[in-house]
This record gives sequence, structure tokens and C-alpha cells, in this order.
Amino acid sequence: METKHTKGPWKMNDSTTKSPSLLIQSETEDIAMVIFGLRSDNTKKGNTGSTTYANAKLISASPDMLEALLKIDEWINCGNHVADEYVDTVKEAIKKATK
Repeated sequence: METKHTKGPWKMNDSTTKSPSLLIQSETEDIAMVIFGLRSDNTKKGNTGSTTYANAKLISASPDMLEALLKIDEWINCGNHVADEYVDTVKEAIKKATK
């Protein structure tokens, strides 16, 4: 499947800067995303540094999760039986990530 996003795998890198940010980078060091919000004063908005860090970890795993879903979808399309609710979940997640 042809995709438009920066190719994975991605890694989270928070050691290169003292600013309140995290970099999400591909293995080729292309920056996929910069996430801000690690300062403690963001807690007023309900966004703690630990929440931002957890979000960054989830985002950095996204290419791997999409690849896994595409493999599951291929397996389903080969005629293997999977409950309809799981088929719908897989297909909707792929659509959300690629459309």
C-alpha cells in the first residue's frame, strides 16, 4: 500500500534538546513530528508532561501498528475467519490512518 506519511519505524528522541519538546523521527532522521507541552505549567490545561510523553510514545509506534494492521488485513483477505467486529475495527483503523 502506498502511503504519504514518513516511513517508519519512528523513534522518540527527547535527549537532544532542553526545550519542552519531543522529536519523533524516522530511522533516516527525517523529523516526522515535534511535540511540545512538557512544561509543568501545562497542567492547567490538563496536559501533564507524562501525558505528553505517553502520547509521543503512542505516536512513535504508529507506523509499526499500521504495518501490523495491514498484515492482519491481508490475512483476513486470504479467507481466514475473523469475527466481523474485528474485521470492521481493522479496516476502519487502516482507513483512518491512510485516507
